[in-house]
Amino acid sequence: MVVKMPRVAIKKKDYKLKDLKGEIVKLMKMNGITQTDLGKALNLSQSRICEMLKMEGKNVNPDPFTYGDLLTICEFFEVSEEVKLRWLTM
Repeated sequence: MVVKMPRVAIKKKDYKLKDLKGEIVKLMKMNGITQTDLGKALNLSQSRICEMLKMEGKNVNPDPFTYGDLLTICEFFEVSEEVKLRWLTM
């Protein structure tokens, strides 16, 4: 049985960034988008996208997305203005 620790306020940004990665993965699954497809939209390789979406483990970059990457992802998935604002103001 895995016990998860409760979230604490001092790590709020870390949690938001992890949630962002999860939301992007969820959108990919819902729309049948592969890492290769997203990589083409961002002009990056599939392996780079894999590294950017990695949530846990060794050598994980907690904030791999640039502002421009997030803008492109918002346009690619046609997210609402509310989601776009939340993502871009982390």
